[in-house]
Amino acid sequence: MLNRIRFLFIAMALVSMALVAQSPILTMINPDTVGIGAALDINLYGSGFVTGITSDFGSGIIVTGTLRLSGINIRASVVVTGSTPLGPHDVIVTNPGGYSDTLVGGLFVVSESDPPTASLLWPACGETTACNDRAIAIAVDDASGIDSMSIELLVGSTTYTIASPELTLEGDSLILWTPIGGFPEGLIHISLTDLADTVGNHISSPPFDCSFLVDTTGPVYSDIMPSPGGTTRDFSPTIYVLVHDDLTDFDTLSLYFIVDGETFSWGDAPVRFRNDTLFWYGSYAGVTFDLHEVVSVCIGGADIVGGDCGPNTSEFCWTFGIEIPPPLDMTISIESINPANFPFISAYCTVNDEDDRMIEGLHEDNFRVWMNGDEQYPLIVNSLGSGGAADIVWVIDTTGSMWGLIDEVAARCISFAESLAVSGIDYRLGLVTFSDIVNFPHGLDLTGSSTTFQSWIAALSSAGGGDGPEVAFDAMVDALETMHF
Repeated sequence: MLNRIRFLFIAMALVSMALVAQSPILTMINPDTVGIGAALDINLYGSGFVTGITSDFGSGIIVTGTLRLSGINIRASVVVTGSTPLGPHDVIVTNPGGYSDTLVGGLFVVSESDPPTASLLWPACGETTACNDRAIAIAVDDASGIDSMSIELLVGSTTYTIASPELTLEGDSLILWTPIGGFPEGLIHISLTDLADTVGNHISSPPFDCSFLVDTTGPVYSDIMPSPGGTTRDFSPTIYVLVHDDLTDFDTLSLYFIVDGETFSWGDAPVRFRNDTLFWYGSYAGVTFDLHEVVSVCIGGADIVGGDCGPNTSEFCWTFGIEIPPPLDMTISIESINPANFPFISAYCTVNDEDDRMIEGLHEDNFRVWMNGDEQYPLIVNSLGSGGAADIVWVIDTTGSMWGLIDEVAARCISFAESLAVSGIDYRLGLVTFSDIVNFPHGLDLTGSSTTFQSWIAALSSAGGGDGPEVAFDAMVDALETMHF
């Protein structure tokens, strides 16, 4: 009995050793053709596959794992490196214990047929940038590696290759084109016209063919009034500057004035923007300068260019003076004569310069008076000047509802203008009318002539309206923001 047990045990051990040490049989694989650079799973079929089985595909092919799925099927994960010889490769499977089988020429390695891939990292097509010295960056990839000699990159109207100092290939995965001296302002065209891998697969068409805009300058300021180094006779002047940007646009909210050290930003009452012109109103700021004072002004702002390098900012500074220059021409207007105290006669008159502005500060030496051909003296001159300066705009409803009233309004305006003429005030008058829309019947400029203004008023008439709301408030706002005060 004991002998039979020993024999049975020995027999079972021999059978177990036979199972472990048996030879595998490899009959086919799928796929049986791979390309350089491929990373994939290959299924191997046959029999006698046991746990711990390994696989080998020859030189250049890295096996990262072999998984036994069953006794007749295993799966090998492989990477076909660029150094793999082309052509047939023997496939070998080996069970634990060293028993193996070879499928001669079971795997065929071919040159890869896929061209490299390329994508533009910076700049994006259509982008606007303020970075004029940043390198164009292109990500490239190919399992066989990039042939640096094949690179052709069009920038502007010039094609660059690896021989160009601007172009480099970094780590077989990044093409960099760095401008020498920076990009020029304006639109830059870029296109990758050729690229190939080390086995000769070329791209069939440019992976990108587009343009980007380089803008490195901030807003530009022109048509400045009062002009740099010039003068104005307004003690509470209006400063205005045309703002523009040649390539993009400016950020209205960024605009500001600095007047004699005080900053006035967009949104502050004295700062207004209209038709690409930025205004600063001294009257709204409550600022009055003195005669012969030099005023320093800066205007600044930014454009709308974003990104790491934007926006672009700019500032322009200048000075102007407060001066009343000697008139080039003078006109005297006698408004009224009062002989009530004869032989003393009083005459109310105004003296205006060539711009129809009242001249103040005159005295006896500035006048000569004749009566019946005889020069009269002594003269006593009482200046009614020093009454300040005033710009006055009348906003008048001219709809049909004013019928019967428009004449009375006109008469009062004319009376006001007549009294203003002898008030000593350096005045200018303007007229805005409204119905269902706002009208500027005599333009945006004010007149310093009482007579001219009275002719404007005398021509008023009422008509229309009734088909929509009258825009009285709009007329007042437009008068404030649009007339040339």
